[in-house]
Amino acid sequence: MSKLSEKIFSIKINGIHKIITLLGLKLKTINKQYIKNYITDLERRNYTLQMNEDVLCEADKPLLDYLYGNKLLSLAHKMKPRKLDAFHLEINIVDHCNLNCQCCDHFSPLAQESYLDINEFERDIKQLAGLTPAWSGGTLALLGGEALLHKDIVKFFEISRKYLPKITIILVSNGILLKNNDKIFKALKKYNIKLDVTTYDINIDYKAIDKMAKKYKIFYNRVCNVDKGREMWRNPFDLDGKPKEFDYIKCYHYNTCHVLRHGKIYTCPIIPYSEYFNKYFNKNLEVSPNDYIDIYKVKGFDEISEFCAKKPDFCRYCDVNKRKTYKDKYAVSKKIIEEWT
Repeated sequence: MSKLSEKIFSIKINGIHKIITLLGLKLKTINKQYIKNYITDLERRNYTLQMNEDVLCEADKPLLDYLYGNKLLSLAHKMKPRKLDAFHLEINIVDHCNLNCQCCDHFSPLAQESYLDINEFERDIKQLAGLTPAWSGGTLALLGGEALLHKDIVKFFEISRKYLPKITIILVSNGILLKNNDKIFKALKKYNIKLDVTTYDINIDYKAIDKMAKKYKIFYNRVCNVDKGREMWRNPFDLDGKPKEFDYIKCYHYNTCHVLRHGKIYTCPIIPYSEYFNKYFNKNLEVSPNDYIDIYKVKGFDEISEFCAKKPDFCRYCDVNKRKTYKDKYAVSKKIIEEWT
């Protein structure tokens, strides 16, 4: 093709972009064949992705450029609303804890003693069940803080299973109150509740818990590294709340760890529980109406799912690029602001 004809009309491929030249004017569009080949290659390498070509092809160009330039195209599936059978929801039964790990992203070391009201829980679960009558395959996690600190924890099992009979329900615990706790293990078995015990590098007899789980034949899992204990994550805030256009996609919470609290669903635990950070350190990280969706004001699950795939306003406070793990041994929180900033 001559240089003259190239100026009149030409098409060049540059990675994810297709550059069309017409009468000297250049138009950069999305190379859909590149996206198709990319997804095919991921599938060939056995990546499990809940996405299709439309997720990428319909993305705004600046977002697509960010994903491509930062080699994050494999995260694009997080922008797609979750299907009901892949929806994970968490509820804090208790906000405080008997362990108080440093950098806790539920801010439990900073929380005052706080127990979820059983009647409020039942109202919310009943409302949620009405919005999701076909919910199966998804998960509901009961946690904290330390959920076993609640004296009525078994009633939470009963209510959860009553209204949500077909989903996986999980109790998440640090294990301190589980040793020889036959009452809890019997209830886990009765209501078909899975037990996730987070393994820390501390003096807890995890083998005794393993034996109890085996004895009662419950669904049981040790979360995180069984031998070395859990890595502690530091999730620093940017207290100035500077705009961060697309970094939220890299957040491991985004469209993954949805939280139900007082009738509202949030896209991550940091947003609703930041109230304890604000109160303890006298800060004002603002939670806006765009950071949650009210389960009493929606008509169905699709509205919830679509909301959770969007970027919350609160993301401006999270400095995702500075997140890191602590490689030192487990440590109890010193309740200093540097753990969260």
